[in-house]
Amino acid sequence: CIVTGANQANAKLHSPKHLELEVVAKSEEYKSDVSPYINGCYFIYFDYEVTSKKLGISDMSIITYVYDKNTGEELGYITTSLSYMNLDEGGTKTYTVELEENQPEKNNFFSTLYDLDFEDLEFKYEYDYIHFEDGEYYHGDLD
Repeated sequence: CIVTGANQANAKLHSPKHLELEVVAKSEEYKSDVSPYINGCYFIYFDYEVTSKKLGISDMSIITYVYDKNTGEELGYITTSLSYMNLDEGGTKTYTVELEENQPEKNNFFSTLYDLDFEDLEFKYEYDYIHFEDGEYYHGDLD
């Protein structure tokens, strides 16, 4: 597939190369009174900092691969959708993503994430899609 002229310029403008994305914090919590779970629920929160350099962003879907920084082992991945971002061109915002599990002992990936310190984690990102404020999309599977 050869892209020329306006389409080529459009493809360059609507690219994840104009974004900065980073998980900047992780926290966890246990809540004993979360209905309908008799034994409560465990939560992990990831703070994603997103900066858009060229165009504003309406929403996006990201696959975050999580690694143990000490061993280099891939622990698993998280698929995250950020909606109603209202991120303006040149702007930076932080979005919190919540994971929950009421039986962490049955989910090894969740348990490992819950127990590891943020400093022990490394992240790599893949963009599933980005919906820009002008209505155009970037689709990672077409890259």
